[in-house]
Parts: sequence; structure tokens; C-alpha cells
Amino acid sequence: MEACLAAAAAEEWGVIVLHDIADACAARLPELIARLNEMGVLWEQAFPDSVVLTRRGEIVSLIPSSVADGVAAGNAEGNALARGGPSRPR
Repeated sequence: MEACLAAAAAEEWGVIVLHDIADACAARLPELIARLNEMGVLWEQAFPDSVVLTRRGEIVSLIPSSVADGVAAGNAEGNALARGGPSRPR
């Protein structure tokens, strides 16, 4: 939980993924939510471009390590492809 809270404090727009694994996080989920609320986090059901590989068939932030041959589609040099920095819908 502490790692999650630290990451949430460090990121302008972080993503928290909860895994539905038996005896993993469900017991402390209310505590985590309360502590994030105390930090003033903004809850959104959206994702920053930094964690989205493609959107509507267009490359958003596909990096070479995300594909098997190490070369992002449409980029023979294997450089990261992105459309600007992370955007945040308002």
C-alpha cells in the first residue's frame, strides 16, 4: 500500500491497477481509498497517454519494448512513437 501511495503522490496523473487475487488487496482496499482521498486524488475512469499503446487504431505511445521484434509499427528506427506528452481530459 505504501508504494501505491508514494506513486500516487509523485505522479501528476497516475494509474492504479487493482488485481482481483484472493487475499491480495481487497481487505485493505477501504483503507487505501480513504488514504488516497485524504491526499486529494482526482478519481477518473480514463487513462493517460503514457499507459495507452494505441487508441482508435492510432499509435499513442507504442515503444519498442512493447512489440516482439523491438520495432514499433511504422517506425523502422525503433524509436518511441508518441503524439506529444500525456494529455488529461478535463
